[in-house]
Amino acid sequence: MIPGGLWLLIFLGRALAGRVGGGGKAAAPAASGSTNIDAYLIGLTVTQLFAVIFLAAPLGGGGRGALLAALLVLAFPHWAAWRICQPLGLRAAGLGLLYLVWAPPVSREGRRQLFAWSLPGKELPNGAMRPNIRWSTLPKEKVVPATAWTACGAALRAEVEGEAAQADRLVRGLLDLPARPRLPATVARLGLERLAFAALRRRDWPAVMSRASCGRGRGCRFLRLLARARLRGDVAAPWLWFAWLCAPQRMQTLPFLKETLAAGRSRPRPLPAPADPSPWATHVRLLDAGARGARVERADVLALAARWDAPLDPGACARLTARALELGVADPAAAAGAVRAGVLADLESLAAAAEGSWPEELGDDSWDGLPGLLYASAEDRLHDELDEWVRAYRNGEPTSMSEPLVEWDRWLAFRSVVERLEEAFGGGAVASAWYGGLRLAAWNWPCRVLEAHQAAGAWIAHVMFGWTVAMAERFDDEEAASVNRRNVAAAASKLPH
Repeated sequence: MIPGGLWLLIFLGRALAGRVGGGGKAAAPAASGSTNIDAYLIGLTVTQLFAVIFLAAPLGGGGRGALLAALLVLAFPHWAAWRICQPLGLRAAGLGLLYLVWAPPVSREGRRQLFAWSLPGKELPNGAMRPNIRWSTLPKEKVVPATAWTACGAALRAEVEGEAAQADRLVRGLLDLPARPRLPATVARLGLERLAFAALRRRDWPAVMSRASCGRGRGCRFLRLLARARLRGDVAAPWLWFAWLCAPQRMQTLPFLKETLAAGRSRPRPLPAPADPSPWATHVRLLDAGARGARVERADVLALAARWDAPLDPGACARLTARALELGVADPAAAAGAVRAGVLADLESLAAAAEGSWPEELGDDSWDGLPGLLYASAEDRLHDELDEWVRAYRNGEPTSMSEPLVEWDRWLAFRSVVERLEEAFGGGAVASAWYGGLRLAAWNWPCRVLEAHQAAGAWIAHVMFGWTVAMAERFDDEEAASVNRRNVAAAASKLPH
């Protein structure tokens, strides 16, 4: 009779060779990790070490302890890869362990892609492209497919490379996904946890809150409570300690927990705002809030512009010019004009970073002053930014297709402009843009992605078509909605299963 330990060794060898659960078919090569041969060699080495420990187990308790540790690692390879190898930066060992995970080939390779891209390195494995839109296109046979796995991996890689703005954009794309296709459980649990932890390391508390709120598991639950305690201060310390004890990576998150608890104890009470602050004081306060990343409302910026009208009207500018002449300024008129231009430039910067909507209508007197200039410049800026994306499609110009992940990143940047236009100026502005060229870009872009990349771009094309259908239904564009519903089905038929 063959001993049980030998059966285990035989089973591990067959699993590593891809003969268990594969129906005799070899698994596809990994797109962003070591090749299957590398994983086989790593796993074979682990198996050989396990065999040595197993044979040495009868020699003493230490051997049995080592055997138990090896059994735990091999019995829970997914846990060992993410909780041991990933924090230690052991890329090859982690990829080898993830190859032992019982999962369909698509899911297994997705896990390995996600793991490989979460670690720093000189270049991505197997020649895969970094998710930066400045990178060149790779040969067709090396195209990295765009899936939820690789989209999350691209966001992790952007965090590793210090591209925080790009990471935020890619994460918003994951958080705004429709119900279908579903976000894989590992992405929702471990991917969003690692992304929230990356935001925690740079102390971007709103990003920690949004990423952890959409994630699952003990890690996301703790990070969500930690961010809430930091931003709102409404989480009791015992609950934070309990969530920390239940969460993984306690040593890495302990300093942030202590820092948050100390900040909560010393949280200063906000000083009451003066009843009627001067425009200078309000200007400095809003600039300070914007520099700290605090929320600034567009209505407040417009109110500040209205308050600057009197100090910068023609009479005030004339007095300022006269004073500059008394002080011996070479060009008094230019100096006085520079003051007004500087204030307007500050207001435009604040308006670009502000949130919320503009008031639907300005007073009749405001259109000739700074509020009217500010409103018009903000609207023109957003429409010009959107026109950069839709001009080629409106004019029928040829457009080149980059890697699927690059197109996904570009699409998210395009969609962000549409969302900012609607937030600032309402649905009417987006409806005008829809029939002014936005419709053509939203319709033709995913068609070209699907045509160029087929299955490799099916996931992003499916999401893009779905967004186009939703927009067409909002603006009563039945033709676009009907055709793109069929396009959604066509893209779904090419999704890997």
